[in-house]
Amino acid sequence: MVEVFVHEVGRAASTGGENMVTTTGISVPTIPGPDSNTTQPSLTVPKGACDCHAHIFGPQIRYPYHRMNSKDLISVEPMLQELPVDVVIDHMGQVPVEPGLGGRAFRTILRLVKSGKCWVKLSAPMRMSNKEKMMPVILRIAKCAVVALLLQSGLAAAQSYPSGPLRMIVPFPPGGGTDTLARIIAQKLNEAWGQPVVVDNRGGANGTIGAALAARADPDGHTMLIAVSGFAANPSIYKNLPFDSIRDLAPVTQFASNPSVLAIHPSLPVRTVKELIAFVKARPNEVDYASSGNGSPPHLNAEMFKLMTATRMTHVPYKGGGPATVAVVAGEVPVYFMAPPQAAPFLKSGRLRALAVTSEKRDPGFPDLPTVAEAGVPGFAMTNWYGLFVPAGTPDAALRKLHAEMVRIVNLPDVKARLARVGNTVVGSTPEEFAAFLKAEIARIARVVKAAGITASN
Repeated sequence: MVEVFVHEVGRAASTGGENMVTTTGISVPTIPGPDSNTTQPSLTVPKGACDCHAHIFGPQIRYPYHRMNSKDLISVEPMLQELPVDVVIDHMGQVPVEPGLGGRAFRTILRLVKSGKCWVKLSAPMRMSNKEKMMPVILRIAKCAVVALLLQSGLAAAQSYPSGPLRMIVPFPPGGGTDTLARIIAQKLNEAWGQPVVVDNRGGANGTIGAALAARADPDGHTMLIAVSGFAANPSIYKNLPFDSIRDLAPVTQFASNPSVLAIHPSLPVRTVKELIAFVKARPNEVDYASSGNGSPPHLNAEMFKLMTATRMTHVPYKGGGPATVAVVAGEVPVYFMAPPQAAPFLKSGRLRALAVTSEKRDPGFPDLPTVAEAGVPGFAMTNWYGLFVPAGTPDAALRKLHAEMVRIVNLPDVKARLARVGNTVVGSTPEEFAAFLKAEIARIARVVKAAGITASN
């Protein structure tokens, strides 16, 4: 958390001991830093651009002044939308900042605040007009923070993004549907931006290991996370997650959605959903079903199926869709609600048999398959989704550029056709739309988890 420190004008600044007050404008001279080898940046702000003096210090320095956190800044966001910004900083070269950034500037500030990039010391003016006296102190402080924090190198870095190799974390082992999608996207992103894109598989704990790694990464846009529907279940299942699903990861876009395919090993003597229900009811807890982890889409689909059919099957979780698919194809576990990309080649070869899809309507990729609802479980409907996240605090300019490129990629004719062949419908939502969807999805899945009694161990 960034802390904003305030002291009255007229009191000596602790690093330089000098008075930073001017009468014709706002000027903060270069002064010695915390050690003899560093100096603080020189800052000139035109008169009227800010109500306070500001100075930026390194993140390792703390001062015993009043503290203000990001919640304070958020509380005054509506009042800052039209804030004029026209600042030039002479630090590592001249860096002009576009005037009139308004709300975009403020969003940049919030991301810097949340990422802990810098600390700010502010000097509030002692003499104020009547109008200023009526203005809440917090507004004057926040307006100054906008000007000061905007000078950070994060904005300049965002303008040149990407500046190096990119990492796409897939929180499941290779071979699953998420991994397949990631490699399609990574190839196209490499072609478009000319930067290496490494697919980093970090499986385990229903994707929480990979998600935690992404949440801790530098918020510069060079680390991404591809998550699936199970991401929305994790807050309900894992009570001590090492990250906050909403606060620590910023949504970029929902790539696509698809149904699951209810697939079985051919050794199971059933050919329809009704036959499966009868077979399982006659053998309670004797039939196993696979999943890619506790709280994963296959797990949630199967538990919903059990609830709605009053059947009992035994859950066998694996560390990802790849290992689960291998187990089902080998006949180790006979039932699996699997992603279309995983199912397609094995259905075609006859090594697995499909009974239905989990969507409300028949899927164009599998037109001959009935829905689970059609096949004997009225009202059953669950779909999976794939989405992209970056660490919270990623500069807005980088996030928007990444979003635009990802939406372009999933709408490329060859990519769209390839996704459609395995049951995916392209979505390409905005960050705001995806954030709203995620919030609603977390609440919906929480109800399923509670009804089924799903925990991290079952």
